[in-house]
Amino acid sequence: MKCQNLIIRADATPHIGTGHVMRCLALAQAAKAAGMEPHIAGRVSVPWVRERLQQETIPFTEFSGAVPAQETPEDLLAQLFGSKAGWVVLDGYHFGLDCHMAVREAGYKLLVIDDYNHLPEYSCDILLNQNVGAEALAYDGDLGTKLLGPRYALLRQEFVATREQAMHRVLPQTPQHILVTLGGGDFSTYLEKIAPIFTAPQLVACTLRVIAGAMPEARIRNLLQHCPAKLEILHRVDNMPELFLQADLCITAGGSTCWELCCLGVPFLTVEVAENQHNVVQGLAQDGIAEIFATENFSTLLRDGKAYQTYCARVQQSRVDGKGAMQVLEALTGDTLIQLRVVQSNDSDFVLSVANDSFTRQMSFQQHAITPREHEEWFARQLNSEAPFYIAIYQGKPCGYARFTINNDEAVISMAVAPQFRGKSLGTAIIHAASRRVLLNNSLLCIYAFIKQENTVSRRAFAKAHFVEIAHGTNQETISMKYPGM
Repeated sequence: MKCQNLIIRADATPHIGTGHVMRCLALAQAAKAAGMEPHIAGRVSVPWVRERLQQETIPFTEFSGAVPAQETPEDLLAQLFGSKAGWVVLDGYHFGLDCHMAVREAGYKLLVIDDYNHLPEYSCDILLNQNVGAEALAYDGDLGTKLLGPRYALLRQEFVATREQAMHRVLPQTPQHILVTLGGGDFSTYLEKIAPIFTAPQLVACTLRVIAGAMPEARIRNLLQHCPAKLEILHRVDNMPELFLQADLCITAGGSTCWELCCLGVPFLTVEVAENQHNVVQGLAQDGIAEIFATENFSTLLRDGKAYQTYCARVQQSRVDGKGAMQVLEALTGDTLIQLRVVQSNDSDFVLSVANDSFTRQMSFQQHAITPREHEEWFARQLNSEAPFYIAIYQGKPCGYARFTINNDEAVISMAVAPQFRGKSLGTAIIHAASRRVLLNNSLLCIYAFIKQENTVSRRAFAKAHFVEIAHGTNQETISMKYPGM
């Protein structure tokens, strides 16, 4: 896979909300984990979003000024700062057809993220609409690949990592902890409309948590003063997945939060706070996944344990499994992609099982089986060292590993693929992603790989990852391959 760079343009303000930027952050996280080089650029006037982007190890460029009703092609191209990125991602309703065409005419490939077919025409190489019912929308224009539906939902890494824990969660007989999240903007006017529903007497023994976003706390307390539940107002949420897992029922706007809740299996009711949420809210109701927030169904869930348990099972019908971002990137690159994470202490058994596999040992320069004691001592040394060591993840499961020995400005890579994942071209994906990660984080001139002459599978995998064979030297049984630095 040739390395792909991409620039992501999205904005976040109290008026337009934070969803565009936060789902683009999910795409950027997945791109970086796959060895790509994402760059986020936009106007971000919501403080917590700005802080979150600055905390990420992903380049972020912030623009000043208000978000215009329509971005001009000239301004948009200037915001791409003459980058040689292969791809541009546009997420926002102010990027019109003229912007689409200008980006493509400038030589970029273009991914457009849409929600409700708001333009008469589109021009892009990939069109993404992650919402329910997207398949039924009649998109017109010069379109390449269309990625439509919740299976492509862009979820940040913290939600993907929490999914397995969430699947083992046991919910109470009836909801005790209610969470309200209307988005990152100031939606107090809409909260005023639905506040009477929160006077239900069944809430007397419950806790009602409200994520303030840009809503003033005094305004929230005034609107919910007649709510019998214990009221908690949250101004800053650093771990949204954990907060979701503490909720027995969520009241949410019909945006990206719906797919986060689906991924974690948290039952929810929806509210429509913006025009672009209409199809999502209606589609979730029609598909039997989530109903629209109203007095009758809210009260029923609070008092009727059987109805609540049945409702909880409905969210499991969704097609959101946390793999959407990687599927989008695979469409973008035309390659099978994997994610990388730094090795952890609980990876010891997995690494040993892969290293002791018969094929791995046969292709290794030291062919004897590794004893548990040998492995424990070696693995402990690896954890205590600063040498790069990554676990590769494919479709949510560990599929192999890659580790590096660094000596001054050179490195040597060792990698292996788990037996059950062979034959899927994952070796090349692991080699490429891990090599790019190491080169980005270290000042290296090159990376070497040393392969047994008979190991044609590894030779092909490294060659596809742009390693080139060099002189054999004195050992004719070893193939040396080299990956040049940046």
